[in-house]
Amino acid sequence: MQIHRVKIIQASTAHTGSTVLANCLTEMFDKGKAVRCGVSSLSDKNIVTKTHNVDFEFWSEKYKNEDLFFFVTHRENHKKIDKHYMSWDNVVIFQYEEILETESWSVLSICTNIYNKVLSVIENINPESIKDMEARILEMNRIYDQIKDKPFKYYDEYFHIHGSHRGRG
Repeated sequence: MQIHRVKIIQASTAHTGSTVLANCLTEMFDKGKAVRCGVSSLSDKNIVTKTHNVDFEFWSEKYKNEDLFFFVTHRENHKKIDKHYMSWDNVVIFQYEEILETESWSVLSICTNIYNKVLSVIENINPESIKDMEARILEMNRIYDQIKDKPFKYYDEYFHIHGSHRGRG
């Protein structure tokens, strides 16, 4: 049996909460690394790539020699991925509410849910990654609090967040 490298594409349309999911997936599979976006040599080196390019045929061709998984965020009243991708076995969809922190849905709840949904398609994931994801999102939130009033062009490369990032969509 030939073993392929796992490649994860976090592919979502804009304004659907994809940054939270991309940071959790990056911490789970590329622990301690910065979120990598789009088509670049840096993205190729990481297991996880974040993108707004939801043409899954493109990604399937680009990574045809790897075990490819797509993790997607959907949000009501926002553009979604093409319906025919939704039935693919390697596509996992998160509703916006699943990754949105609220008084009744904590960062730990979000991370546990992400872990469980990933585990449904990829085996042997360390359960300790839940706490690692939680720590990463809490740190991302702390950094965002420091930059939230800066213009959108201000950019934190590690978390892939911008000033004035939230509440735009």
